[in-house]
Amino acid sequence: MRKCDGKYLGDIKRHAGPALAGPAVPGGDEVFLSSRCVGLLGFRRHQDHVYSFFHTTPGLAPVFLRLVLVAIFLFHGGQKCFGWFGGEGWTASLTALSEMGLPAILGAAAMVVEFSIAPLLLFGFLTRLAAFLGCGLMFGTLYFIYGGSAFLELQAPLLVLASCLALLFSGGGGMSIDRAISGALLPPIHSGGLRLT
Repeated sequence: MRKCDGKYLGDIKRHAGPALAGPAVPGGDEVFLSSRCVGLLGFRRHQDHVYSFFHTTPGLAPVFLRLVLVAIFLFHGGQKCFGWFGGEGWTASLTALSEMGLPAILGAAAMVVEFSIAPLLLFGFLTRLAAFLGCGLMFGTLYFIYGGSAFLELQAPLLVLASCLALLFSGGGGMSIDRAISGALLPPIHSGGLRLT
């Protein structure tokens, strides 16, 4: 067990109580803390909710999901909004969506959201919000575009929907701005300034 600010993590965990601290990260000085226990460290309720929104694990699985979704949303959003990658551009895409029964204002909002999801997921910022928006887009896609289609045509939107749902529950994972924010939100548990993340 590595020392941190003159104390062993094991001592800190015993001091904080077994309900607070989980296993240490191998080779690091972090201790995992469940969002249920954050209030025991003096968080006010709204701070607990904010922490839970940004909290994520250091794993790489969400990172791979994020990168794949970035490519998908950047490609399709860029096609619709700017005519990139051989796309039709804003006006033609909006007309096509209107012909499918989607109101013009919803079609415009959907295209902007589709493109905006890509940079959010790329940097892992507001990952759960981006994933929630992605889920909404995929539900809309399944209803307005693929409604009544054969399963063969539903596979791609269903896979994107499942990936967004996974990020909605897991958060952005390692190498994300969300993880840095969640760590900064936690208060120190002693004068040495160790933060539980």
